[in-house]
Amino acid sequence: MLRTSVVPTMLKAGTGPNVIPSEAEAVLDIRALPGEDIPAFYKEMTRVIGDPAVRIEPIPMTRPASPASGLDTEM
Repeated sequence: MLRTSVVPTMLKAGTGPNVIPSEAEAVLDIRALPGEDIPAFYKEMTRVIGDPAVRIEPIPMTRPASPASGLDTEM
Protein backbone atom coordinates (compact mmCIF):
# COMPACT_ATOMS: atom_id res chain seq x y z
CA MET A 1 0.00 0.00 0.00
CA LEU A 2 1.20 3.45 -0.74
CA ARG A 3 -0.44 5.60 1.91
CA THR A 4 0.21 6.74 5.44
CA SER A 5 -1.13 4.21 7.94
CA VAL A 6 -2.10 4.40 11.61
CA VAL A 7 -2.26 1.29 13.81
CA PRO A 8 -3.00 1.16 17.56
CA THR A 9 -0.19 -0.81 19.19
CA MET A 10 -0.83 -0.27 22.94
CA LEU A 11 -4.02 0.48 24.88
CA LYS A 12 -4.26 1.30 28.58
CA ALA A 13 -7.42 2.09 30.61
CA GLY A 14 -9.25 1.16 33.78
CA THR A 15 -8.39 -0.77 36.90
CA GLY A 16 -10.82 -3.67 36.64
CA PRO A 17 -13.33 -5.33 34.31
CA ASN A 18 -16.32 -3.75 36.05
CA VAL A 19 -14.93 -0.19 36.43
CA ILE A 20 -15.54 2.52 33.84
CA PRO A 21 -12.15 4.19 33.37
CA SER A 22 -11.79 7.92 33.94
CA GLU A 23 -8.83 7.98 31.56
CA ALA A 24 -7.59 5.95 28.63
CA GLU A 25 -4.41 6.00 26.58
CA ALA A 26 -3.60 4.64 23.14
CA VAL A 27 -0.24 4.48 21.43
CA LEU A 28 -0.51 4.65 17.65
CA ASP A 29 2.16 3.57 15.20
CA ILE A 30 2.13 5.98 12.26
CA ARG A 31 3.94 4.87 9.12
CA ALA A 32 4.17 8.00 7.00
CA LEU A 33 4.98 8.35 3.35
CA PRO A 34 8.16 10.23 2.47
CA GLY A 35 7.41 13.93 2.44
CA GLU A 36 4.24 13.60 4.57
CA ASP A 37 3.47 16.83 6.46
CA ILE A 38 3.27 15.30 9.93
CA PRO A 39 2.00 18.43 11.76
CA ALA A 40 -0.81 18.66 9.16
CA PHE A 41 -1.48 14.93 9.65
CA TYR A 42 -1.85 15.44 13.44
CA LYS A 43 -4.15 18.41 12.79
CA GLU A 44 -6.34 16.23 10.54
CA MET A 45 -6.40 13.48 13.19
CA THR A 46 -7.57 16.06 15.73
CA ARG A 47 -10.32 17.18 13.34
CA VAL A 48 -11.47 13.61 12.62
CA ILE A 49 -11.50 12.66 16.33
CA GLY A 50 -13.50 15.80 17.06
CA ASP A 51 -13.19 15.61 20.87
CA PRO A 52 -11.39 18.44 22.70
CA ALA A 53 -10.72 16.10 25.64
CA VAL A 54 -8.48 13.93 23.40
CA ARG A 55 -4.86 15.04 23.24
CA ILE A 56 -2.37 13.97 20.59
CA GLU A 57 1.14 13.89 22.04
CA PRO A 58 3.89 12.79 19.65
CA ILE A 59 6.49 10.46 21.13
CA PRO A 60 10.03 11.62 20.29
CA MET A 61 11.70 9.62 17.53
CA THR A 62 14.23 7.14 18.86
CA ARG A 63 16.01 6.43 15.59
CA PRO A 64 17.31 8.64 12.80
CA ALA A 65 15.15 8.95 9.71
CA SER A 66 16.09 6.58 6.90
CA PRO A 67 15.92 7.22 3.16
CA ALA A 68 12.82 6.08 1.32
CA SER A 69 13.00 2.70 -0.43
CA GLY A 70 13.19 2.84 -4.20
CA LEU A 71 10.13 1.92 -6.22
CA ASP A 72 12.05 0.96 -9.35
CA THR A 73 13.60 -2.33 -8.17
CA GLU A 74 12.80 -5.82 -9.44
CA MET A 75 10.94 -6.54 -6.19
